[in-house]
Amino acid sequence: MLPASLFLGLWASIGRWFRAWGFRAQGEVDASRKTIDADPYAMQARWDEVITAHAEKTRQLMEAVATLMSHKLKQDQELKRVDEQLARKNQVKAGALAMTKQRVTALEAAGSDQAAIKGDLEYQRNAAAYKAASEEAAQLEQRIAQLKADIEGSNGRIQQHKLQLMNMKREHEKYKSEAADSVARVISAKQRAEIDQMFAGLSTDGVGKDVSELRDLVNEAEAEAVISSELAGTATQLHEDQLIAAAREQVANDEFDALIFQAAAKDAAPAADAPVRAKLPEA
Repeated sequence: MLPASLFLGLWASIGRWFRAWGFRAQGEVDASRKTIDADPYAMQARWDEVITAHAEKTRQLMEAVATLMSHKLKQDQELKRVDEQLARKNQVKAGALAMTKQRVTALEAAGSDQAAIKGDLEYQRNAAAYKAASEEAAQLEQRIAQLKADIEGSNGRIQQHKLQLMNMKREHEKYKSEAADSVARVISAKQRAEIDQMFAGLSTDGVGKDVSELRDLVNEAEAEAVISSELAGTATQLHEDQLIAAAREQVANDEFDALIFQAAAKDAAPAADAPVRAKLPEA
């Protein structure tokens, strides 16, 4: 039976072996993914996904802005309705005051005192209407103030989201332009790389190798011919023939030089021995 420490070490080694294979597989997958991602068609597909996702976010933002605008429109409509209600309540208050004043004038003309006037049924009905209208008007004024604050906040949010929407639309157009430019640049880079590889291949392809081999064959053939001539004695004979030809040429040159210079010496001798005649003075 194996010791516990050896058993644990064995399992640890096996675990490291599996992790190493896992890292290697992950590295190969990442390298393969990078290669695939660099492909123009794959890059275009990824850009399409980005543009589609961005378009979806833009659409959602547009819907949110539309919802805010719809809500703000309802607030405007409610503000208008509450304003009309407030105006009506103010009119009720003004009418109650006017009718009460007329009733008080009539009662005072009839000799009624203030206690009798306050006990008058029409006076009490007008006073109750005025009080109710005042209370409702106060509530409506509070509601109007709240609606105006809400509408102002809605306008601020709508303007902010509209600006954000405009920026997203500009980004959307930028993404589409960048997608086309990126794919074009990748295609151009790959084409340049292919052309460079083609020219590099022209200098190292089989044509240059064939030419080099043919030149080597010619050199080998000439070397074999020299060795064969030396072994057969033809090289020595050829060398002797070259020496004889050189000697003959030298002899011929010497004879030619002797003929030329001897003739010149004979021509110059009589001229040196002749007497010098005195030159007579002219008359």
